Amino acid sequence: MNNLILAIKDFFTFRFLAFSFVPLIVSSLIFIIVFKFFINYITNIDFNEEAFSFFLGIYILHALQILIFILGNVFGAYLSVNLSIIFALIIISFLTPLIVKAINLKHYNYNKLDEVSFGYTCWMIFKLFMKFGFLLFCVLISYLIPIINIFSSIFLFFLMFYLFFNLLMIDVASCVLNKNDFLNFNPLKLQYIMWVFLFYLICNIPWIGFFLPVFIVIFLTHLMYQKELLVKSMLIDYK
Repeated sequence: MNNLILAIKDFFTFRFLAFSFVPLIVSSLIFIIVFKFFINYITNIDFNEEAFSFFLGIYILHALQILIFILGNVFGAYLSVNLSIIFALIIISFLTPLIVKAINLKHYNYNKLDEVSFGYTCWMIFKLFMKFGFLLFCVLISYLIPIINIFSSIFLFFLMFYLFFNLLMIDVASCVLNKNDFLNFNPLKLQYIMWVFLFYLICNIPWIGFFLPVFIVIFLTHLMYQKELLVKSMLIDYK
């Protein structure tokens, strides 16, 4: 619980709120502009009015144009929101070293002797996506198998958690731990699984998932410093 309080206090500071909001705002603006052009293109489509020259045809034409305008706005807004979240998550993953560094300087002053190389981290993530791709293929095949397809959605849910959990562990652990500790790191501990699964469930709630990734990184950073590196005694009280 102490880690949770620390993470909340750190999260509600200007720096970490900026880490949360800036990627989302920037990506939202980009996708809003893109879909604005998309909507304008759809609504400016020229219909062949001669095809609607029959009785009440002109009213059907106007109703069709209004329907396309409404659906275009709804569809565009939906895609803008979801794509902006994905884009923001990608940006935040690159911010993880900055977040970890800020937490370390503020609370722990832990000196890493040997950094985990960027290339090795990319190799770990590549292997993870290869495994995920194979498992995803198996899950998609299960949708075609009678009886088993009843559980396919459950399989997919936990497969996405598998990707979510391992990406977070690799991302945060590679920034917190030195090379030797990272190679010996075992993320399959009850405390890690329990907390990340809870965050995963919350991320599936619409809108809340916008702002949670930075908080998750902050929380896991505190947890790893105190549990894996045993630097709890070095903690500086937050004021």
